[in-house]
Amino acid sequence: MLPFFGCFREAFFQLFGQPANPPVLFNPPLSQRIANYDIIADLDTETDQISGKQILTWTNPENNRSGTALSFIYMNAFRNSESTFMIEKGRRLPDTENESGWGYIDINKIAMLPSPKSATDRQLLHRLAERPLNALPGLDVTATMQFIQPDIPEHTEDKTVLSVTLPRPVLPGETISLFIDFLVKLPDPPADRTGALDEFYFVAQWFPKIGVWTE
Repeated sequence: MLPFFGCFREAFFQLFGQPANPPVLFNPPLSQRIANYDIIADLDTETDQISGKQILTWTNPENNRSGTALSFIYMNAFRNSESTFMIEKGRRLPDTENESGWGYIDINKIAMLPSPKSATDRQLLHRLAERPLNALPGLDVTATMQFIQPDIPEHTEDKTVLSVTLPRPVLPGETISLFIDFLVKLPDPPADRTGALDEFYFVAQWFPKIGVWTE
């Protein structure tokens, strides 16, 4: 089918010419593309957990050097009743007394790779995923992780924003890659926009994402 379609397309353009105004399938992005995520993940339907490994490649878009990376851990909004989300919603999840209904992300490892991942190297994550966590290349920054509460400091148990101190500042326009090993537990309903119930899985906002500094 595809070769035939290609021949038909070329014959059509030879007869009628190229369209004067070809349709625009995708509009240009409204902002600079500064982050990319390569992810390998496995869903355990017995425990409602996702084990994941990802390479986060990020370009510093600011004019200043950045020595800290922020990650948004959305699933931790369902980690306890003291998260900003749960406090503002005034809600609790089922089975919270034995913690089986909560959802969360645990970060097992973060390492800054020696060089940024090439856009053409589609096998790098698979190669790294086969290694033990203590045999990864680059610099381990797991010990520098700390949860911060930049919006509402009094919500000390909110764990949705993770700060990581990098081994060196990232220069303006420079690109780096971080390897992240993580484990997700999906919450029970009625969590918003994510969760697991019997054979139904609504898996959204489930992996660590790069955050932004705001003044």
